[in-house]
Amino acid sequence: MATATDQLDKLKNKRGQQDVTFTAVGYGLQKSFPDAASWKTVAIRERMVAYPHLLQINTGFTGDFSLLLSNNANTGGTCFGDSGGPNFIGNSNVVGGVTSFGINGNCAGTGGVYRVDRADDLDWLATFDVTP
Repeated sequence: MATATDQLDKLKNKRGQQDVTFTAVGYGLQKSFPDAASWKTVAIRERMVAYPHLLQINTGFTGDFSLLLSNNANTGGTCFGDSGGPNFIGNSNVVGGVTSFGINGNCAGTGGVYRVDRADDLDWLATFDVTP
């Protein structure tokens, strides 16, 4: 299902923003460790889905092109290797954005998502024929 133009903007003023979830899909690390324990990252490529919460949208930090989602052990999130993976809105099949960046080296706190609900992105995506 396609994302509607500016669909995510309505989340800016939604009450209970902490209850807005996404479904992040990827094959990256489960978590990242400081250098002293970096050997642990080799065996932790397990998680393929997480349910992060919306933290920021349309702020001075995110601008109108990205949003921040939670990255933590309770709700999950994204980490290294997940970039480019889809972030579905709630439990729908609508892609709201793609995993783009992290704020820190431990993949904790927040994860950045590039929004794909803007007109220029939707126009570009429409140029690809995805019929089987």
